[in-house]
Amino acid sequence: MFYGANLYVAGWAHLQAGDNEKALERLLQSNDANWFGQGIAAPLIAVAHHRLGNGQEALQFFEQ
Repeated sequence: MFYGANLYVAGWAHLQAGDNEKALERLLQSNDANWFGQGIAAPLIAVAHHRLGNGQEALQFFEQ
């Protein structure tokens, strides 16, 4: 149950550290994990995509 939360926190930390590729990887993993917070990573995934220059993907996750 806490694996998804750990991935989410790790993704957020990577995002804050400027490691956008690793952040995106961890946040997508947390979004796919079966846990009570599934889906809360969408805004951070949008930010990571935006920072990587993936405008269309950023909009897709922002709308979620």
